[in-house]
Parts: sequence; C-alpha cells; structure tokens
Amino acid sequence: MPDRSADFVPIARLLSPPAAAPETAQARQVDEIDAARPSPERDDPSRAALRDVRIFRAALADAFEAELSDLSRDVAIAILARELELAPVDVRAIARRALDRAASHEVLTIRVHPSELNLFEDCELPAAGDSSLRRGDVAIDVRSGTIDATLGARLSEWLCAREPA
Repeated sequence: MPDRSADFVPIARLLSPPAAAPETAQARQVDEIDAARPSPERDDPSRAALRDVRIFRAALADAFEAELSDLSRDVAIAILARELELAPVDVRAIARRALDRAASHEVLTIRVHPSELNLFEDCELPAAGDSSLRRGDVAIDVRSGTIDATLGARLSEWLCAREPA
C-alpha cells in the first residue's frame, strides 16, 4: 500500500489562518493590491471558514476514494481466506493453471503454504513450503521471476476483468 503520510494535513492547520510570509517589497505590493480588491471572504469570516471546510471536505473525499479500493480488496481477501480454511481449495488445480501460464518459462519451484506441501509430494517439479503464503496461495518461481497465483493476485485479476472500461 502506498505511503500517503506526506499528503496528510492536520485539520487544525487547514482551519488556522495562513502563516505570515516574510516581508518583502513584492509581498507588500501584492498585499496592497489584494487589500484594494473587494473580497467576500475577507469581509465575512464565516464565508472564509466555509470555503476552508469545503476544501478540507474535498481533500478528505479524495483520500477516502484512494484508500477505499485497497481496503475493499484487503477485506475481500481476508473473508475469502477464512472461507478457504472452512472448505479447502484445490491447490493442485491452482498450481496447474499457473503452470499453464508458465509454459514458456523454465519452472524452478512451486511454493505453497507449508500445510499444503504434502499435496505436491508426487509432483515432478520441486515444491517448497513458504510460511509467508496463505492457505490456497501458489507462487511459481521461474528463471525470469515469479508467477504470482496468490489469492490476492487472483482476486485482483478477477476484479480488474469486471471493471467497466
């Protein structure tokens, strides 16, 4: 998940008046020009506060939208992973489909959750237990990298296929 801590602005800072800029001749000239213009916000502090609230609300809505898809995906993965513990998935079938995608690659190792490693005892390819994987996850190491057939990757692929173009 991307780090958005640099984008966070405390509400107190958004609602407080801007800090005074260093005094320069150009800044004084801009201030004089601004003071000569009529400004509803300057004349009515409640309008200025409402404008600041609208800006804050828009920034909050943008941040929420950015996090919503990641959060939804994580919740879906957690729910599906729990369901898979109740009714185990056919990990060998998942591995076969991933191996079909890897047909043009030299397969080095099939990695699965350690509790599912016994399902690959009679497999002609080397299999290894990987405790970083969830039950139902498969990762296939090939010479040029890794084919990710984890639950998260499969779910993302499925969701992307259903998004409107």
